[in-house]
Amino acid sequence: MSKTLTQIGKNIRKLRNEKDWSIRHFADLLETDSSYLGRVERGQQNVSIKQLEKIADLFSIKVIDLFK
Repeated sequence: MSKTLTQIGKNIRKLRNEKDWSIRHFADLLETDSSYLGRVERGQQNVSIKQLEKIADLFSIKVIDLFK
């Protein structure tokens, strides 16, 4: 696993948990599959810039913030 993918996934999971969203609810908001998001959160799935933009928009943050 890539350290970058792992860090992005951890950040996404943290933000999702702060909103108290289930992975299924989060997937519904993004119009994607919850198993895909689970792999993203574990750093096992590459994620597109387009998807990162959608995620960042949901959290009202910039894409770059997902890398920190």
